[in-house]
Amino acid sequence: MWISAVVAAGVLLSGCGAGPAPAEPDASARPISTGGGIIPEPFAAVLATVDEHARDRHDRVEAETVRCMAAQGFTYTPLPFWQREQRFQRFGDIEHASRYGFGLSPEEDRRGRQDSLPDDTAKLSSQEKEAWFRALLGDMDSPNRIRIEHRDGSVSEGPGEGCDIESQQALYGDYRAWRVAQVSFEELDHLVRQGTDSDPAWQRALADWRSCMTDAGYARYATDSRVEASELLSEEHRRGRVYEPDTVVPVDPADAKHEREVAVASATCEKKLGMADTYARVQAVHEKKVSETEQGVITGYLELVVTGTAKAGGEVEASPSTA
Repeated sequence: MWISAVVAAGVLLSGCGAGPAPAEPDASARPISTGGGIIPEPFAAVLATVDEHARDRHDRVEAETVRCMAAQGFTYTPLPFWQREQRFQRFGDIEHASRYGFGLSPEEDRRGRQDSLPDDTAKLSSQEKEAWFRALLGDMDSPNRIRIEHRDGSVSEGPGEGCDIESQQALYGDYRAWRVAQVSFEELDHLVRQGTDSDPAWQRALADWRSCMTDAGYARYATDSRVEASELLSEEHRRGRVYEPDTVVPVDPADAKHEREVAVASATCEKKLGMADTYARVQAVHEKKVSETEQGVITGYLELVVTGTAKAGGEVEASPSTA
């Protein structure tokens, strides 16, 4: 039954009464298999449930938007489904580093995926265009716009009416509640990563990595993290040139070769030091901590996902990894 997704959340949160997690991971603990250096995202069980019927939910929302816009006399071309992009840490993956470096030279330019769609407002007058956008997104000055307060004190704002919102309400019910739940859950990922990156055990691993990179002749890139090393390489690629936002920086073949060399050196050090297992083990500790303190956020978000999936005609089964 579709409600089994909530059971998945319960499994993810199990063990909450076992007492507080240790301040640091036990170095003698059984290593966590990382599949060749790929560290899974936090809350993988929840994300798997979210992704399982994502296309069904997307298609239902877009169909509702088409219907809503047509009722107001407008044409709306539904957006294609794009799978949520996975974010993975890669530590010690020498083969991947030798092929792709730090990923600064994209295999393909993904710009313009949405820009390539037909412009439904191309033949409309300026007044008609304004009416089209108002029908889709509501009045920008409306008091019904949704304001979300984030953990860091910042506030984001978005439409609270219009066909885009009505179509999602048809799926999720109270759209405000859905959006707040979604943002709150996404912020848990940040909490886990923040805790993991600042953990003493991981900081010691980074110190060892910097020493290894220095010994390998890449002291310039022995920064606070491999991410900063890649950012330094990116700055070198630019050579002071300024590019428009969302444009791909062209990479000279010599730069790409150098990037791969640095990335391989980094991956070699990471593999030698067992950094993939260290990061996965530390992340698991902080994921558990966040899960224990944020049960309501996780369960509330999953319940809304399950509701939307059921309305879209899908069924969510608990996967073997969460059942």
